[in-house]
Amino acid sequence: MPGGLRILVPRGGEGRLIFYQGLSEPRTADLICRFLQPGMVFWDIGAHIGEYTLLGAARVGEQGEVHAFEPNPEAFQLLQRNVALNGLTQVVLNQTAVADVTGERVFQVDAEPSLSRLACVAEAETGKRLVRVDAVCLDEYARGRQGPHLIKIDTEGAEGLVLRGMCELLARPADEAPVLVFEYSPAHYRAFGYDAREILELLQVAGYKVYLPTESDLVPLRSTVVTSRPAENNLWAAKDGTRLTGLLTAECLASGGHS
Repeated sequence: MPGGLRILVPRGGEGRLIFYQGLSEPRTADLICRFLQPGMVFWDIGAHIGEYTLLGAARVGEQGEVHAFEPNPEAFQLLQRNVALNGLTQVVLNQTAVADVTGERVFQVDAEPSLSRLACVAEAETGKRLVRVDAVCLDEYARGRQGPHLIKIDTEGAEGLVLRGMCELLARPADEAPVLVFEYSPAHYRAFGYDAREILELLQVAGYKVYLPTESDLVPLRSTVVTSRPAENNLWAAKDGTRLTGLLTAECLASGGHS
């Protein structure tokens, strides 16, 4: 990986992308690495095998922190091995899902590791492998800890649950509220019983502005409807847009250290 990082990948879609092109989502990795600076705190929700955990740890350095959350037992084992492989002592590993409330949840393990997710009621009879996992809400996790500067959320449709469980974090003042990058997938949202408009409205009510990444810029959304396809299906959100304005000129690990 960029910066001399090493990663073990499973056979599957994400593993192939990393193996052949170095990163599964180059544009997203580029922006995350541009945002993170030494000493920052990064939370990786749905860390999977640790691609963004590794990139984030390299950016924040030993004075920063990365908190990774992954409930899939097999993916978590690879996550542990990848963190150890790179000697990253600033990473806190959590074998847990993130949801709207803390407690036990049912997790669906997919044959394609990157598609595993919290199980929906409608999926209870699909015949796929279901396991019970611990879940935590981020407001509870945040108490007594240094607040995150950036939160990445990739939970295959459960993004709405994650956001509902972090209302206290979202309500923080603009200079303290975390910047978010989250997977935007209306089809996956519907499986959990809500639509994309609800997520965008929740963020806007909390005082966030949502941004659509393009190949060369971050464009503010003017409504709760996304009319064009986001780059790599991810959107950004921030209360203070000036925290994102320097992303396109900052030094970037994911592009080999060149802006």
